[in-house]
Amino acid sequence: MLERYRAETGAKGTPTPEDPAWQAWKRQQVTALVRRISLQTKAVRPDLWVSAATITYGTPPAPGDLRAFQATPAYRAVMQDWPTWMASGLIDLNVPMNYKRDSVGQQSTWFDGWNRFARSVQGSGQTASGTAIYLNSPQESAAQAARAVADGLGWVGYSYRTPAVQVYEGQQEAAAGRQAVFSALQAPGARWKSREPGVARRPASGG
Repeated sequence: MLERYRAETGAKGTPTPEDPAWQAWKRQQVTALVRRISLQTKAVRPDLWVSAATITYGTPPAPGDLRAFQATPAYRAVMQDWPTWMASGLIDLNVPMNYKRDSVGQQSTWFDGWNRFARSVQGSGQTASGTAIYLNSPQESAAQAARAVADGLGWVGYSYRTPAVQVYEGQQEAAAGRQAVFSALQAPGARWKSREPGVARRPASGG
C-alpha cells in the first residue's frame, strides 16, 4: 500500500499514522472500494440494495455537521466517510453500529445523537440504527428501538444469538433472552411492532 501511495502522490518516506495526506489517501481507497462494490452489484442486479455497517465511536456530531464528523474516529481512524457514501448513492441502507449501553454514562445521549446525525445525512437512502441488544436489558433495547423509530429510522438488534446482556453474561439462555426481547418490544404502549426479536419493522400507526 505504501508503494502505491508514493507512486500516486509523489510522497517520500513513510508517513506517520496522523499524516493528513496519508489519511485522506487511505480514506479515498475505502470509498473507492465501496463505489466499486456498488457499481458492480448494480450492474448485475439494479434492484439490489447495497448496505454498510458503519462506525459511531464517541461523541456524535450535531445533525448535518459534516465538519464535526470529520473530527470523529469513524472518519480519522477507521477511514469511513459514510455521509459521502449516502450522499453519493453508493449505499442504499446505512446501518450505523450504534452500540451503546443505555444505562451507562453518556451513552444513551450518544445513541440518540448518532441516530439524529445519521438521519440528517441519509439523502435519498435509508438508515436503520444498529443496536447492541447483547449489552442491554430487553427493556433498554425496546426503549432504544422506540427512540430510533421516533427519529425516523429503522432498527436492527445485534445479535440474535446473544439477544440480551443477561445472555451475554451467562445468566440466561439465548432462547429465553430472545423471548424477553420479543415481549419487551410487544409491551403495551410500544410505538412499534415486531414479529420476532431482532427484526426491524415499520412503526405502528401514528409512528
